[in-house]
Formats: sequence, structure tokens, C-alpha cells
Amino acid sequence: MGWEGFPLFTMSNSELAAAYSSLQDNFKLTDQDLSKLVSDINLDKISSSLALEWKRLPVYLGLKKPVAEDIECNRELIKESEKRHQFLLDWKAIKGAAATYGCLILALLQIKCRQDAEMCVSCF
Repeated sequence: MGWEGFPLFTMSNSELAAAYSSLQDNFKLTDQDLSKLVSDINLDKISSSLALEWKRLPVYLGLKKPVAEDIECNRELIKESEKRHQFLLDWKAIKGAAATYGCLILALLQIKCRQDAEMCVSCF
């Protein structure tokens, strides 16, 4: 079991590289596209796509503390969709210029959330 009781369905490096390359080819993404900072508007769109998987993302987005757990504890009264959106906003605030589409897409692919990764791509 992984963090917060979720199994960690991670990919091997070769599987991840293949999935990332496939997504790049299928959607004709450039390195410049993937290096763009995720906009707040697109974070809102992306957060509507994420289900419970968002609670596993902190580890894959390079966050040291359990940000999702903090959001869960400190915001018990807000809707689940608002928690997902707040997590992504917190990630962007913490990571700054490193909060790119490429980084988010890679993290989503690592936890085998290709549909959510494709949602990121559709924001271009």
C-alpha cells in the first residue's frame, strides 16, 4: 500500500517513457508546450477531471510534505472538487516555475492516470 492507504500503481521507467512519448506524438506536443507553466484556469479544468487519485500526486510532483493530507484535515467542509483544485494551486505556489504541464503529465502517468494526463493536454 502507498501513501494514505492507496496502492502505488507506478510505471517502470521504460513504460513511463513510452506513455509520455505516445502522448507527445498523439497530441503533437512540443517541448515548449510541455515546459509551459500551468495556468490557474487550466488547473481548475484539470481538477474537475481528477478523482481520488489527486491524493497520491504529491509524492510524484516532488512535494516533501503530505499536502493533500493538510488540505483534507484543514478543509473538511469544502467539496472534493474544491480540495483537488486547492491542491493543484498549492502545488503551483510551492513549485513556482517548475509547475509545468510536462511535470503534471508525468506525475499523472506515473500513477497510471492517462485520462487525466490527456485532460492536461486538452488544455493547450
